[in-house]
Amino acid sequence: MKLITRNAAFFIAALLFACVLTALLLIYPKGELHLLLNTCHTPWADVFFARYTHFITWAPYVLCLSLILFKAGWAVTAAATLTVSSILTQLIKHIVNAPRPLRWFALNMPDVQLNLVDGVRYAYHFSFPSGHTSAFFVFYFIIALILTDSLPKSPALASALGVCCALLAALGGYSRIYLSMHFTLDVLAGTLVALFSVAVVCLIVQRWTTQPWWQWRLRKKHTFSDDTPAAQ
Repeated sequence: MKLITRNAAFFIAALLFACVLTALLLIYPKGELHLLLNTCHTPWADVFFARYTHFITWAPYVLCLSLILFKAGWAVTAAATLTVSSILTQLIKHIVNAPRPLRWFALNMPDVQLNLVDGVRYAYHFSFPSGHTSAFFVFYFIIALILTDSLPKSPALASALGVCCALLAALGGYSRIYLSMHFTLDVLAGTLVALFSVAVVCLIVQRWTTQPWWQWRLRKKHTFSDDTPAAQ
């Protein structure tokens, strides 16, 4: 439980986000809730959310490759969590095969015109759960993990940064609703899939954190030898 407890702030903030989404789903019908969260469009938000949601399609994989330079344990945890969450997400998507907002509204509320953002490639199928949301939460959990590992003497700062990471992940989840790529329920499910994947992987890999390979890095630390002259 060490990796989980050290990143408790991230988990708590992510679960609070899930609770807020659950409360909204209990209060509002599916279509009404989507319209409520999707109505406030502005030009700058269109640009921001379109780019931010695209960022997560490549960032986690770049992170996995780059982490091997700093600590093998981080890279293994990131790769394993992304793999587990991706498999679970795709498996559920193909079992449920829920329509995305554009198709759902065309079938159930054809008079409604959704706010669409130029340049976004829209889909119509496999809405539940949101894979992008899951990737956002996995990505930012790894960032939180790195921060807690790097700031062992500053637990308060590490916790604050963990909350910030969870908020950035939640913002990524909201971007899927803003762009009408997913419903709120899809984002909630993507969040829970990510947290489940993170918890499972952490429980498995935590037994290896004391192994020598966990600290291995491709980039060696620079050290001064005894015969190296000191900098003047």
